[in-house]
Amino acid sequence: MLSLQNPIRKFAVRAIKHKFFDKTILCFILGNCIFLAMSSNEPNFESTGAGKAVAFSENIFTAAFCLELVLKVGRCRLKPC
Repeated sequence: MLSLQNPIRKFAVRAIKHKFFDKTILCFILGNCIFLAMSSNEPNFESTGAGKAVAFSENIFTAAFCLELVLKVGRCRLKPC
């Protein structure tokens, strides 16, 4: 994959080792739990303001968790760190 000197891998290592990385991911997890609790199976919920916020937040949280995955895989090369 990426060599140890690759700038993308160096960025991934710096980002993961940053003191706020884990705290940021935990905040995203907490936010995701809150929005999941807000969701409802009521008819026409998706057309309400809360329903639209929940739908939009799903995309944001998915992107954030995918970015976390890419950074960690880029750093660890699919091996345990």
